[in-house]
Amino acid sequence: MDELRKEVATLVFYESPHRILNTVADIADVMGAQREIVLGREITKTFETFYSGGAADVHTALTEDPHGSRGEFVVVVRGAEKSESGLMAGALDVDHLLNLLMAELPLKKAAKMASELTGLGKNELYQRALDLKDS
Repeated sequence: MDELRKEVATLVFYESPHRILNTVADIADVMGAQREIVLGREITKTFETFYSGGAADVHTALTEDPHGSRGEFVVVVRGAEKSESGLMAGALDVDHLLNLLMAELPLKKAAKMASELTGLGKNELYQRALDLKDS
């Protein structure tokens, strides 16, 4: 579940009307109540409606709307913010990886190995390792 909380990619999927309230509640629980989402209901149809905001706020809006759980939904979930360093390789915490490698290896070798493991640039990781070492 923690992988979903850290996912930096935007997620887009379809949801049925009988599961939409539970899905939005699950998004709020797993990814955080303030995770931004947009729901499009009945897109391209006469009663097209959009809900946007934090997951908890959208859940409230759906619950209060008498037509809130009718029709088909497109759900868009904003990706998580990148780590403080700006480096993310999927859900992998690059800073943590660099710290572990630097504890056992010389700085240059740690950056090279982290680059091979994550696919991120060696020079970028070397610079980040220098910053971590200085802090």
